[in-house]
Amino acid sequence: MRVDPAATPIRREFAELILGVEKLVVSDTITAEDLAPYDNVRIVRIADARREIAALKAAEGGGILILLGRVLWNDLMHAGLVDELHLVTFPLIAGSGVPLFDARPPVALKLLGTHAWEDSGNVLMRWRVDAAARTR
Repeated sequence: MRVDPAATPIRREFAELILGVEKLVVSDTITAEDLAPYDNVRIVRIADARREIAALKAAEGGGILILLGRVLWNDLMHAGLVDELHLVTFPLIAGSGVPLFDARPPVALKLLGTHAWEDSGNVLMRWRVDAAARTR
């Protein structure tokens, strides 16, 4: 798989980073054929997701990034498996949408920092998930 040379510089940089790392797809319906021609991809069944993520967290290596997985990261947050939450907002006013959280998370969130990308309007907010301050 190669990066689209017509893409914007930030999209090319992001694509190169994503293509170079191991990827897990959590799904009960996606097959390896659906993911071709991507390399470094492993399919994890939904019932095994918590166990697989816990094993990844226990192993040495970098962080775990979940993209477009609101249902998954909500489940992992409830299981105590999320250390940081990185949320990106962008300046699109839609009037409605999908809530970020399924219910009030059983944790406290502390803002660690923000980053804005020039010319895009996108803003990253980094939140620490404080398991010690879990709510009931």
